[in-house]
Amino acid sequence: MNGFEMILPFLKPIEHLILDDSISEVMVNGSNHVFIEKQGFLQPVPGVALGEKSLMVAVKNIARRLGDDISESKPILDSRLPDGSRVAAVIPPCSLGGVNKESASRLSSVTSN
Repeated sequence: MNGFEMILPFLKPIEHLILDDSISEVMVNGSNHVFIEKQGFLQPVPGVALGEKSLMVAVKNIARRLGDDISESKPILDSRLPDGSRVAAVIPPCSLGGVNKESASRLSSVTSN
């Protein structure tokens, strides 16, 4: 497992977005706000949500799978999958919660509030 398949088991509600090659970034800002970047434009994704507890469990499991940690004392995860794709998450107390997927080919910074 070199890429997103490492973390897909934790992100079933947004798996179809992560696997869509036409989407360069998936942003989950809180449990009910999912956005994608497609062809340079940000778009909300209606009807897609992850429960607050599920989102936190997913973020912690993804961090562990990548050999990292995320917690109240270390609330920022900025890691890479083996294929170079970036996974970033910011949790309380720094954020209301969220996770980002960014394509390996995309060379820009991602911010989550």
